[in-house]
Amino acid sequence: MSVRFRKGLTLIELSVVMFVMSIIIVILGSLYSRFSLFKSTQDEATLLRDSLSFARSAAIRSNEIIYVQFNLDEETYRAFRKQSGEKDEIIEKDLIKVRNLSSGNSIVAIQVGSTMRQNKGKVDLRMYPDGSSEELMILMGPDPEIKNTVLFSRYGKAQVLDCTKGPEAMERCEAGPASEDPSWRHNMEEM
Repeated sequence: MSVRFRKGLTLIELSVVMFVMSIIIVILGSLYSRFSLFKSTQDEATLLRDSLSFARSAAIRSNEIIYVQFNLDEETYRAFRKQSGEKDEIIEKDLIKVRNLSSGNSIVAIQVGSTMRQNKGKVDLRMYPDGSSEELMILMGPDPEIKNTVLFSRYGKAQVLDCTKGPEAMERCEAGPASEDPSWRHNMEEM
């Protein structure tokens, strides 16, 4: 009895392999699009802007101060409220759990109100029940390059500036809120 070896694959075997590979590619593609490791700086800046707006809305709805904390060393941010626990201890209840910035993106610097820009440590922002907060400017991109700036005004106007569209755009991003909108800074006496 002789054994015959054939060379290659039949058409049916080849089509089954192609079908299985296409299913794997579709699954990996959908996972890739959801995975935060591959988000662009624009996507991260938009998500951060939306998170700030959510925290402001939560402060108004709950009539409580909401804290947004940025950890510049670990490239994370979160939002929480402080509540009294047993024996007068303070408990931090998360509204937005700790979010890591995706790989290749970082907070280059952050400026709250009229303070100096910071690029290390923790920075806290308070959202008050009346809808106000301190002004905020977040410079984002692969450190030290700035690709986007997130601006959040005292009364909740939030926007993302694209800093990659030439020298004028970069100047606007680094100058902050006043360059984008002269009425950005509100004076409490005027209100």
